[in-house]
Amino acid sequence: MTRLIVVLTFGFVLAVSASAYEPAKPTASAPKAVKSADPDDVAELLAMLDETESADTFLVTLEALVGIEPERKGLLVAVIRNADRLGLLKGLSTGKLISGQEVLADAITKLIEVRAESKNKTNRTAPASNSRAYPPPAIEN
Repeated sequence: MTRLIVVLTFGFVLAVSASAYEPAKPTASAPKAVKSADPDDVAELLAMLDETESADTFLVTLEALVGIEPERKGLLVAVIRNADRLGLLKGLSTGKLISGQEVLADAITKLIEVRAESKNKTNRTAPASNSRAYPPPAIEN
């Protein structure tokens, strides 16, 4: 019985939230998406990160973007700026994370890991411009 009440309450909250939310229109300056996701979805999600006043909406949007396009240039900076704007960084340095901060920390960690993996792949496949494929000749005196 308790489970039924919880499910009904959750459904009601979702229905009320869905009817109150009107998605933002993508702006002309919204970044273009790469092949991995529908450009309209990514542009809309990025706009939501910047425009939402709800920490919950921000966190859900963040999770979606991390799942769809974690290598997106500028995403990490936008996440940190908007998390600060919404107050999700308050008390973070104390080490006592609340649930929203745990989600945020996990997402930021994932973004950093993806960025590091991407840089490692680039470094392994492209030799440095000053590197040589052979040893220099020995100089005889």
